[in-house]
Amino acid sequence: MIPGVIRAVATASILLLLALGAAQSEVPSDPSQVEAVIQTNHGDIVLVFFPGEAPKHVELFLKTAAGGGYDGSLIHRIIRNGIIQGGDPISKKGSEAAKDPKAKIGTGGLNLLPDEFNRHKNLAGALGAPSIPDQPNSSGVQFYICITDQPQLDGKFTIFGRVAQGMDVAAKISQLSADAEGMPSSPVKIEKVALRGRSPSAEQIAGLRGLMETNSGKIVLEFLPDAAPNSVRQFIHLAELGLYDGSTFGYVAPGYLVRGGNPAGWPEGSPNRSKVFPIWPLDREVSELPFDAGTVALYPSGADPNSNLFYFLMVLKDSPHLQGQYTVIARIVQGLEVAKEISFVDASEAGVPSGRHEITQLKIVPADQIPVLAPPPEPVAAPEPEPEPEPAQPLLSDAARQAAEAQLAKVTERPLGVPIYPAAKVDKQTADQLIKYGGEGTEAYVHTTLDSLDQLRAFYTVAGFEESRGTVGDPGAATFAGPEGVEISLASPWYDLETGAEQPGTQITIIKRPQ
Repeated sequence: MIPGVIRAVATASILLLLALGAAQSEVPSDPSQVEAVIQTNHGDIVLVFFPGEAPKHVELFLKTAAGGGYDGSLIHRIIRNGIIQGGDPISKKGSEAAKDPKAKIGTGGLNLLPDEFNRHKNLAGALGAPSIPDQPNSSGVQFYICITDQPQLDGKFTIFGRVAQGMDVAAKISQLSADAEGMPSSPVKIEKVALRGRSPSAEQIAGLRGLMETNSGKIVLEFLPDAAPNSVRQFIHLAELGLYDGSTFGYVAPGYLVRGGNPAGWPEGSPNRSKVFPIWPLDREVSELPFDAGTVALYPSGADPNSNLFYFLMVLKDSPHLQGQYTVIARIVQGLEVAKEISFVDASEAGVPSGRHEITQLKIVPADQIPVLAPPPEPVAAPEPEPEPEPAQPLLSDAARQAAEAQLAKVTERPLGVPIYPAAKVDKQTADQLIKYGGEGTEAYVHTTLDSLDQLRAFYTVAGFEESRGTVGDPGAATFAGPEGVEISLASPWYDLETGAEQPGTQITIIKRPQ
């Protein structure tokens, strides 16, 4: 349960019906195309929903909002940088529920719905349904929002939506002063919960362009909402909040591919380092659009194909073999020459650019305000080499290969058939966490302490594993495929799943996917 919040009440269903009254507005017919705007005295929080995974919870929330049931209620409980919780009809002054002298804020509006546990986790931005402690199937109209990842809540509460905009507002509310039970010292009022269509709409997106300013020149993007509406909207929202400003290009393949959007490249002192962004791992949205030169697509943050965050790639030549693998969100309509110039910057053998090559700013502007960009001067350079049809695995120097072969000869552990780097230390506690949170059919073994992904990349390459082309050259992560559904994921730095705290060194995760 969410500690110390909710107390059981026998009359929850009756109180809720009295609180809502008879007035009800029409509930939208397609909840997946609806946003709920929670208008508070501290700013707005915009929610979207998961009707496919939690239909009853989504229906009740939308029905309550349409009937004005949340208007005038409170965010009645906060945990600093943890969660905010609200929607109790008892907190609404003048309601029938509030007139009960025995009623206590935090106990109303529960015991109405069965649990609808699903694949979604209590990640930052998750919208969940509190329930009565130790009583299954007892959630209702109350809701909570996770400010940071809360994995200890997974499997205990139904996740039925997420924050699409306004995570900074939710975080600010969580940081207000509160009493020992988490009640804010000054009321945080939900003035209204308004329902509307998804924003921006497909028609509005068609009139927008992305103006990407880099230290090599400008690139103009035309968005493709029909191909990937959810991914396009998240990309636009993050760009408007400045997430891409100061981010760097992490991988280049000359004349073929550029990968960008790496926030690890934010300069020291960047205001982005203190912002809270509404980032959610989106499902891959596969379309029939061809991967022609100028295609822009999101790619997964790890081995799970349904983990699109903010990383994107720009394809610089026709690449039909990529169709169906990544989520197409836009195409370059001006500045393809600039993107090609970026692809030819000095880089390591693994494709990691030397020096700093960044997006100075990514602005979302009306299409009619985009000027026609002058083409850059022709560079004086050697003829373009013919690239491989897809990014090649990084080449190993003789010294790196010999060092990896020497370590491979020392291997004593091979869980799931995967050799473990001899210098790594098995972290059983983290392994238990991953088994707990990794989902059905997952086995995980975690090893930490190494700081260099280069050593581990060489080790697993020599051992015969193939790195995913989506992570080649990434300085902070790598994914390798093995036989029989085995995957290896490397992350440096890594995050403790219980506390969410960043840890030094490198985490090696071995996963056996269900066959």
